[in-house]
Amino acid sequence: MAVSTLQAQTLAERVARCRRQRLLAWRPVTGGYTTALRLIVTCADGTSVFVKGATDARTATWLRAEYDIYSQVRAPFLPTMHAWEDDGSRPFLVLEDLSGARQPGRAAVKLVRLGAGGTRSRPLSAPGPVLSRLAGLQPQHPRGGRSRRAVGG
Repeated sequence: MAVSTLQAQTLAERVARCRRQRLLAWRPVTGGYTTALRLIVTCADGTSVFVKGATDARTATWLRAEYDIYSQVRAPFLPTMHAWEDDGSRPFLVLEDLSGARQPGRAAVKLVRLGAGGTRSRPLSAPGPVLSRLAGLQPQHPRGGRSRRAVGG
């Protein structure tokens, strides 16, 4: 599904209003597992955020499920959720912009795996009722067939 420049501009303006900022710039982000619209939005104060916006009823449902997760789960490896807006048809999720983040090398990944053993005795956050409901969610992949991801986005 091709997304128009007008759709992207409209979403970027909604995000800026939601954040009580003036829009400075936006750029599309390619990739992902659904047809959700993805943008990096930069506001006049210089902050930038990653945005996922619904493009149809299916992506709206998946974004609502993703919001439920971000609103209940806190962990150091998850991006920070900055905002959520649901107008009933085209919700959007605003997350920390990680586009400038550096990927760790193999040595760093190994250290994280070694250190993860210490967290097994304490959960990162208590699972809420939504996570139980999402366990059985298996959305259709946009290209047909089942997606391996429980939550699209």
